[in-house]
Amino acid sequence: MVDHGKISMSDFPGDAYLPEVTLALSVNCEASTLMAVMAIDNRPGTAWYGHDTDGAFGLGLYNSRRLGGYQFLVKNVQADGAAAPAIESVDGKTWFPAPEDQTWQVGWMRSVGAVGEADALPVPVQSLAMEVLIQTRVRKPTGATEEVPLDGSATLDIVYL
Repeated sequence: MVDHGKISMSDFPGDAYLPEVTLALSVNCEASTLMAVMAIDNRPGTAWYGHDTDGAFGLGLYNSRRLGGYQFLVKNVQADGAAAPAIESVDGKTWFPAPEDQTWQVGWMRSVGAVGEADALPVPVQSLAMEVLIQTRVRKPTGATEEVPLDGSATLDIVYL
């Protein structure tokens, strides 16, 4: 849960970045397992993030206008207690390196690959941990005279490969 609190309309510019928030994500299994984490936007079609709307999760609508969006970045990935490279896939078949400065796309999966391997292929892990950095951008709701809630919702779903 990320709560940015209340923001006064008088202090609010046309659009703004809110403070970044980092959440810890961990998955622990009974045995080593091939898995990934899929990012699902529960507010599809409501994202606005300037020029990069495809990589953003939605914050809802006000008067049929998109309120903003947020993006995920993954940092400090650990597999079974050791640093590991993040990898990503849209279909679970073809995998690519996922550098820390690369946005986690809506509907894509993130997993871990083997350290030092040129091929980006998922490896089985028992414990997966990472930091998820959330970057939020909102724009001032036109004509708003009452409180306007930001209504973002995403699910991080475990996918067994």
